[in-house]
Amino acid sequence: MAATLVMNSAILEAYVGKTVEEICPLGFGKKGDADNHCAHFVSHVLQINESMGFGLTCAGMVSVGKRNRSAGGCIRVNNLFNNCEDLAAPIETGCMVYYTIPGNMSKGVMGSMSKKHVGIYYNGYVFNYGNTNDAVRKDTPEARLHHYGNTTIILYTHFPPGAKLTSFDQLKGLAGG
Repeated sequence: MAATLVMNSAILEAYVGKTVEEICPLGFGKKGDADNHCAHFVSHVLQINESMGFGLTCAGMVSVGKRNRSAGGCIRVNNLFNNCEDLAAPIETGCMVYYTIPGNMSKGVMGSMSKKHVGIYYNGYVFNYGNTNDAVRKDTPEARLHHYGNTTIILYTHFPPGAKLTSFDQLKGLAGG
Protein backbone atom coordinates (compact mmCIF):
# COMPACT_ATOMS: atom_id res chain seq x y z
CA MET A 1 0.00 0.00 0.00
CA ALA A 2 1.33 3.42 -0.96
CA ALA A 3 2.29 5.88 1.74
CA THR A 4 0.40 9.12 2.10
CA LEU A 5 2.98 11.81 2.58
CA VAL A 6 2.34 15.52 2.28
CA MET A 7 5.16 17.33 0.49
CA ASN A 8 6.10 20.92 1.18
CA SER A 9 7.88 23.22 -1.30
CA ALA A 10 9.59 25.29 1.39
CA ILE A 11 11.07 22.21 3.07
CA LEU A 12 12.40 20.78 -0.20
CA GLU A 13 13.68 24.14 -1.46
CA ALA A 14 15.65 24.61 1.78
CA TYR A 15 17.83 21.62 0.80
CA VAL A 16 18.82 23.03 -2.61
CA GLY A 17 22.53 23.86 -2.56
CA LYS A 18 23.24 21.82 0.58
CA THR A 19 26.17 19.38 0.51
CA VAL A 20 26.23 15.86 1.92
CA GLU A 21 28.38 17.18 4.78
CA GLU A 22 25.55 19.54 5.73
CA ILE A 23 22.79 16.95 5.24
CA CYS A 24 24.00 13.77 6.96
CA PRO A 25 23.51 14.07 10.73
CA LEU A 26 25.99 11.22 11.23
CA GLY A 27 28.80 12.70 9.16
CA PHE A 28 28.93 10.10 6.37
CA GLY A 29 30.13 11.57 3.10
CA LYS A 30 32.42 14.39 2.09
CA LYS A 31 32.41 16.80 -0.83
CA GLY A 32 34.46 15.28 -3.60
CA ASP A 33 34.35 11.70 -2.32
CA ALA A 34 33.70 8.82 -4.70
CA ASP A 35 30.35 7.86 -3.17
CA ASN A 36 27.04 8.57 -4.88
CA HIS A 37 24.82 10.41 -2.38
CA CYS A 38 21.50 10.62 -4.24
CA ALA A 39 19.80 7.80 -2.27
CA HIS A 40 21.50 9.05 0.89
CA PHE A 41 19.91 12.48 0.43
CA VAL A 42 16.43 11.14 -0.42
CA SER A 43 16.52 8.73 2.51
CA HIS A 44 17.44 11.43 5.02
CA VAL A 45 14.74 13.79 3.75
CA LEU A 46 12.13 11.00 3.98
CA GLN A 47 13.57 9.26 7.09
CA ILE A 48 14.05 5.97 5.27
CA ASN A 49 16.22 4.38 7.91
CA GLU A 50 17.16 1.01 9.34
CA SER A 51 13.71 0.49 10.85
CA MET A 52 12.27 0.08 7.32
CA GLY A 53 14.63 -2.79 6.50
CA PHE A 54 15.68 -1.46 3.09
CA GLY A 55 19.35 -2.36 3.46
CA LEU A 56 22.58 -0.57 4.25
CA THR A 57 22.28 2.90 5.78
CA CYS A 58 24.89 5.53 6.50
CA ALA A 59 24.59 4.57 10.19
CA GLY A 60 26.36 1.32 9.29
CA MET A 61 29.20 3.23 7.66
CA VAL A 62 30.36 5.42 10.57
CA SER A 63 31.13 4.63 14.21
CA VAL A 64 28.74 7.31 15.53
CA GLY A 65 25.97 5.46 13.69
CA LYS A 66 26.16 2.59 16.19
CA ARG A 67 24.80 4.94 18.87
CA ASN A 68 22.07 6.47 16.71
CA ARG A 69 20.93 4.03 14.05
CA SER A 70 17.58 5.75 13.49
CA ALA A 71 19.40 8.89 12.26
CA GLY A 72 20.81 6.95 9.29
CA GLY A 73 19.47 6.92 5.75
CA CYS A 74 19.46 4.18 3.12
CA ILE A 75 22.40 4.68 0.74
CA ARG A 76 21.50 2.44 -2.21
CA VAL A 77 19.18 3.47 -5.05
CA ASN A 78 18.20 -0.11 -5.93
CA ASN A 79 17.19 -0.81 -2.32
CA LEU A 80 14.80 2.13 -2.47
CA PHE A 81 13.30 1.18 -5.83
CA ASN A 82 12.96 -2.52 -5.03
CA ASN A 83 11.08 -1.79 -1.80
CA CYS A 84 8.58 0.74 -3.11
CA GLU A 85 5.37 0.36 -5.11
CA ASP A 86 5.75 1.20 -8.81
CA LEU A 87 3.89 4.05 -10.50
CA ALA A 88 3.12 4.30 -14.21
CA ALA A 89 3.53 8.10 -14.15
CA PRO A 90 4.61 10.72 -11.63
CA ILE A 91 2.25 12.08 -9.01
CA GLU A 92 2.40 15.88 -8.84
CA THR A 93 1.85 15.80 -5.07
CA GLY A 94 5.01 13.75 -4.66
CA CYS A 95 6.72 10.46 -5.42
CA MET A 96 10.20 9.10 -6.03
CA VAL A 97 11.82 9.26 -9.47
CA TYR A 98 14.63 7.06 -10.75
CA TYR A 99 16.95 7.20 -13.73
CA THR A 100 18.75 4.10 -14.96
CA ILE A 101 19.35 2.07 -18.12
CA PRO A 102 17.31 -0.91 -19.37
CA GLY A 103 20.21 -3.27 -18.68
CA ASN A 104 19.92 -2.50 -14.96
CA MET A 105 16.32 -3.74 -14.85
CA SER A 106 15.17 -7.36 -14.85
CA LYS A 107 11.51 -8.32 -14.40
CA GLY A 108 10.76 -5.07 -12.57
CA VAL A 109 13.74 -5.34 -10.22
CA MET A 110 16.53 -2.77 -10.29
CA GLY A 111 20.04 -4.18 -10.25
CA SER A 112 23.13 -2.86 -8.54
CA MET A 113 25.10 -1.45 -11.49
CA SER A 114 26.35 2.08 -10.99
CA LYS A 115 24.06 3.69 -13.60
CA LYS A 116 21.15 4.55 -11.33
CA HIS A 117 19.95 7.78 -9.72
CA VAL A 118 17.03 8.78 -7.48
CA GLY A 119 15.30 11.98 -6.48
CA ILE A 120 12.08 13.29 -5.00
CA TYR A 121 9.55 14.35 -7.63
CA TYR A 122 7.22 17.13 -6.53
CA ASN A 123 5.09 19.60 -8.45
CA GLY A 124 6.98 19.17 -11.73
CA TYR A 125 10.50 19.17 -10.30
CA VAL A 126 13.08 16.64 -9.16
CA PHE A 127 14.97 17.38 -5.95
CA ASN A 128 18.13 15.28 -6.10
CA TYR A 129 21.74 15.13 -5.01
CA GLY A 130 24.15 15.84 -7.83
CA ASN A 131 27.64 14.47 -7.32
CA THR A 132 29.01 16.65 -10.12
CA ASN A 133 28.37 19.81 -8.08
CA ASP A 134 28.28 17.98 -4.73
CA ALA A 135 24.98 19.58 -3.76
CA VAL A 136 21.23 19.16 -3.86
CA ARG A 137 19.71 20.36 -7.13
CA LYS A 138 16.24 21.16 -8.39
CA ASP A 139 15.75 19.94 -11.96
CA THR A 140 12.93 19.22 -14.34
CA PRO A 141 12.53 15.48 -14.98
CA GLU A 142 13.60 16.07 -18.59
CA ALA A 143 16.87 17.70 -17.51
CA ARG A 144 18.07 14.25 -16.43
CA LEU A 145 16.51 12.36 -19.36
CA HIS A 146 19.91 11.64 -20.94
CA HIS A 147 21.74 11.19 -17.62
CA TYR A 148 23.12 7.85 -18.84
CA GLY A 149 22.95 8.55 -22.55
CA ASN A 150 20.14 8.00 -25.03
CA THR A 151 18.99 4.79 -23.32
CA THR A 152 18.21 6.42 -19.96
CA ILE A 153 14.81 5.40 -18.63
CA ILE A 154 12.71 7.17 -15.98
CA LEU A 155 10.78 5.18 -13.39
CA TYR A 156 8.54 6.30 -10.53
CA THR A 157 7.47 4.79 -7.22
CA HIS A 158 5.27 5.78 -4.34
CA PHE A 159 6.96 6.83 -1.13
CA PRO A 160 7.41 3.90 1.24
CA PRO A 161 4.93 3.46 4.10
CA GLY A 162 6.30 5.22 7.16
CA ALA A 163 8.24 7.86 5.22
CA LYS A 164 8.21 11.27 6.89
CA LEU A 165 9.15 14.56 5.25
CA THR A 166 11.92 16.05 7.37
CA SER A 167 13.04 19.66 7.39
CA PHE A 168 16.74 20.48 7.39
CA ASP A 169 16.57 21.60 11.04
CA GLN A 170 14.71 18.46 12.08
CA LEU A 171 17.24 16.33 10.25
CA LYS A 172 20.18 17.89 12.06
CA GLY A 173 18.38 17.26 15.36
CA LEU A 174 18.08 13.51 14.70
CA ALA A 175 21.63 12.94 15.88
CA GLY A 176 21.43 15.52 18.61
CA GLY A 177 23.48 18.06 16.63
